[in-house]
Amino acid sequence: MPPSRIASLARFANTVKVSAVARLPVARRTATLVAFIHSLEASAQDDALDVLAILLRDLFAKAEQADRKARLRSLKDLDRAASTLAEACRLLLDSSLPDGELRERVYAVVGHEELAQALTDVNNLVRPSEDVFYQELAEKRATVRRFLSILLRVIRFDSNAAARPLLAALQWLHERPDHDPADCHR
Repeated sequence: MPPSRIASLARFANTVKVSAVARLPVARRTATLVAFIHSLEASAQDDALDVLAILLRDLFAKAEQADRKARLRSLKDLDRAASTLAEACRLLLDSSLPDGELRERVYAVVGHEELAQALTDVNNLVRPSEDVFYQELAEKRATVRRFLSILLRVIRFDSNAAARPLLAALQWLHERPDHDPADCHR
């Protein structure tokens, strides 16, 4: 049956009273109701995907906000560690200091333990520029897991050739709903 005819039957079923559908001949009534159900299913899937988009947008916004707060809390520690390392680098770049005295001078001015701690702090606090708050998103995994397995079971996705990798990823998620995302990076 052509899609335009299915749409026409679905519109008819959606606009008339139940008694009008009940008076139709059996074959036409069945076709009309099947078309209506088909239309409702597509509409429900669209609604489910809209809700998913809203949820994911909210999840990303909250994760980004949590990341920003955590980043702001760590700036004082990062500044302190960077200042310590900058002082050590200033001594390292001082060409008037003989190479043999350099280490002793750095430890005298900055301190061995303080220098080691500053290096550890900087390594822990500095993030690559492409870091997009994965830690905060990982904490929201339980929220996504609740609906993702149902969504992937109920809605059948299809695509053009360019999106085949995305379909493969969705299939993989469907087959392994309880996977640990950290496994992907190992």
